[in-house]
Amino acid sequence: MLERIAIFGASRGLGAALAGQWIEQKRGPCWLTARNIAKSVFVGHNLVTTYSCDLAKPESFLSVADQMLQFQPHRIVYAAGGGPYGLFEEKNWNDHLWALELNLLRPMQLIHFALQNLKNTQQVVLIGSAIAEAQEDPLATSYSVSKHALKSLIYNLRAEKKSLDVRLYSPGYMDTPLLPKNAWPRKQGLVLSPSSVAQDLYRWMHEQTEEFHRIYQGGVRSCP
Repeated sequence: MLERIAIFGASRGLGAALAGQWIEQKRGPCWLTARNIAKSVFVGHNLVTTYSCDLAKPESFLSVADQMLQFQPHRIVYAAGGGPYGLFEEKNWNDHLWALELNLLRPMQLIHFALQNLKNTQQVVLIGSAIAEAQEDPLATSYSVSKHALKSLIYNLRAEKKSLDVRLYSPGYMDTPLLPKNAWPRKQGLVLSPSSVAQDLYRWMHEQTEEFHRIYQGGVRSCP
């Protein structure tokens, strides 16, 4: 049976790489959304439906919800993310609110909506961070706070209902625009390619496992 997947944050980085993996494996229709989805290389592909949406804006989710009701995905992956980089007090407060809306409140709202309305959805995967959710991440405070909270969200939902297939996938530093060009992980060769991370994520999504939180840092996979 062909499966349908919805990927949020699919114009670049891990979301785009996962979409490419899905299409390559010919799993089925793919619904992609992001603020700059028009820049996606998948626009016009016969298996792909694209939808432009600023996920940091609460009102935008209403239109997304209507689209999802029509598409009825079997799997949902939320890969959108971002946040201000620099000293906490030097950033505008609205920048911190933007990070919390995008990284935490929208995926929470998405899961809540899926559980109430999307009867065909069998799995929801959120993208965490092996670094930001587990330790201090200086100069990325609001981003780190939201990733800590995502981890708490998934753990609590699984505690409420162990049969619920909601998962958290936490990669290490990736080669995306979110990581500054002069960042120390780049200098030390600790940066993963989105394509290699997407391959591991794709495999794990299709595993029948009780492991609902995977940490991946390049050849090293672990469950906390």
